[in-house]
Amino acid sequence: SSAETNAVTGNRIFRSGGNGLSNAGATGNYFYDNTVESTVGYGLNCDGVSANNYFDSNTVTDGGSYGVYLAADSNSITGNRVENNGADGLFVTGGDSNTVTGNLVARNLAYGFNIANSTANYLYNNLADSNSNINLYLSGTSQDNRIDSNTVVNGNSDGISLAADSNLITNNLVENNI
Repeated sequence: SSAETNAVTGNRIFRSGGNGLSNAGATGNYFYDNTVESTVGYGLNCDGVSANNYFDSNTVTDGGSYGVYLAADSNSITGNRVENNGADGLFVTGGDSNTVTGNLVARNLAYGFNIANSTANYLYNNLADSNSNINLYLSGTSQDNRIDSNTVVNGNSDGISLAADSNLITNNLVENNI
């Protein structure tokens, strides 16, 4: 059975040997104002048949892997701070129709935002700053994604890199990427 309609708020997860917060195969859950630090696995994990979950105002720092790993459809990732993780700040793979807005993704050791093999996602008003690889990357079969009004700065590679077809990239500020 799956977990539904839970509120997970105000928790501090520190030095977890696995993922910080995992939401696998669950729907309608709300993750708000949690702090996830120094995990071995993903900071926030949402995969499987998870849908209609909300990750809002969480802080994910100093993890050993992805800050946020999203392999599910129709979820909302809003107002989170994702910094200093060992892989991508926010990795969407095989996830469709997700909304990613108002997040700070900075100083992660791979990509800032990595959207791979995902369709119809909306990235709006996010800040990707000083990530070690491409700040915002679309690849594989990713299509019909809308990347709008994001700030993409100070990356150690391309600001925005497209290796996918049929996406809308509009009104973004891209500055000081090497």
